[in-house]
Amino acid sequence: MESKFKIGDLVGIKSSADNELIKDCPPGLIINIKKGYPLSPENYDKKRTIATILWNDGIENQVDIEWLLKIN
Repeated sequence: MESKFKIGDLVGIKSSADNELIKDCPPGLIINIKKGYPLSPENYDKKRTIATILWNDGIENQVDIEWLLKIN
């Protein structure tokens, strides 16, 4: 599986309004990457690359990597 992210990357969350980093949102840390179905109101017909992130004092599972931006 090829991904622009790897375990240990620090990431920010994109805004659905303008696809830019949400500035007041705390960063997350990628702890797992795999193929699967994201948690989303949309129905996906095939597996996508998803991440598990440590974020906001908890674990967020099945995050579509399209919602993440790597923080340098």
